Amino acid sequence: MELRDLRAYLAVVETGRFTLAAERLHLVQSAVSDAVARLERELQVVLLERRRSGARPTSAGDELARWARLLVNAEERARREVSRRDAQPSGWLSLGLLPTLVPLVLPPLLRALRAQHPDLGLRVHEGLAPELLEQVRTADLDLAVLFFPTERVGGLEFVEVASRPLSVIVPQGHRLAGRRAVRMRELEAERWVTYPAHNPGRLWLEEACRLAGFAPRIAAEVETAAQQRIFVEAQVGIAMLPFQPPRGGGVRILQLGPPVPAFRVGYAFDPRLGGLATVVRPLLDEVLRS
Repeated sequence: MELRDLRAYLAVVETGRFTLAAERLHLVQSAVSDAVARLERELQVVLLERRRSGARPTSAGDELARWARLLVNAEERARREVSRRDAQPSGWLSLGLLPTLVPLVLPPLLRALRAQHPDLGLRVHEGLAPELLEQVRTADLDLAVLFFPTERVGGLEFVEVASRPLSVIVPQGHRLAGRRAVRMRELEAERWVTYPAHNPGRLWLEEACRLAGFAPRIAAEVETAAQQRIFVEAQVGIAMLPFQPPRGGGVRILQLGPPVPAFRVGYAFDPRLGGLATVVRPLLDEVLRS
């Protein structure tokens, strides 16, 4: 397989049309069609379904697209890394973050990059863990910062960096709103706004409640910390968070413990690719431990 053919194929998958793919690559349409035909002959599978509404990948085509992204991204990254081998780190690092982790990680990381690697830019993509890990696998992202435990993806390295204390938020007017701290066993009668099953945030809650001798009563399931806060302000329930949200509004923040339940945070990367991820990982370690 030739990289130029894989680029043409990816352009068709991403645009849905041969004409648009040709325009993106500054080629004639016949060259794009020939590239896809060569791949189909070589692999002996149908990669695209041609419809009036556009071209859609078959199941085999989806699988090739996943590998093609990795190969194309790796080739581009290799050129970039070799050309600046003896220079100061520069260019753009692509970082994946869970939405909940943005206020915890992004401000101190930006300050550290500005101080130590001013020529290095940062592109941030927010998403859920499965999406971020797939983008690390295909080299669309250099690193993804995650909560642990998380689903493992073959070929990637996972680094757990630190444990941090958890907090609880309650609505204004709650029976505990005047307190600064609370023990988990005092929350047995509460209803919780939390995350879907198997999400790390849900696992932390279940583990903390189990250690306190009870099972949590789930009032609502949400996807982000912002949604959690809205539900808490509406007095649907209380919530456990891995960081302290901005004060004010309709919630109060309570410290937990002792014993203090904690969450684990770290990152994933592809050790085969190296590059800017190697430069930034020490800074990220410092940020996550601080």
